[in-house]
Amino acid sequence: MVKIWKNCSNYLEEKGVCIAPNDRWHWAAESYPADEVSLRQLTRKMFVVVDTTEAGKHKVICGGGLGQCLYRCGMMKPFILLASEQYHVNKFDLEGKKAYVRKVNSDYYTDAMT
Repeated sequence: MVKIWKNCSNYLEEKGVCIAPNDRWHWAAESYPADEVSLRQLTRKMFVVVDTTEAGKHKVICGGGLGQCLYRCGMMKPFILLASEQYHVNKFDLEGKKAYVRKVNSDYYTDAMT
């Protein structure tokens, strides 16, 4: 375990990320370590919501991480509200990272429970 830590610490020191004066490690990079970690999404996979209302004129109307997209669009093909417009989720493509929606004129929408 000591050898692994020594290799890691040497690597970080070579990259200029950490320094170890007096055998105490200090962060030395310009960016903070947590800058690379998003607290809002679990993965770096970005999903998009595609408006398919007009045939041949599909357009991306919003996007976000998997958690956001599952929360908004889910897999139950709900009615959702985006930017004061009502949409019906026609298809949720988990592999393709897309939710396909079309505008509707409805007197209700669904909302996910957390």
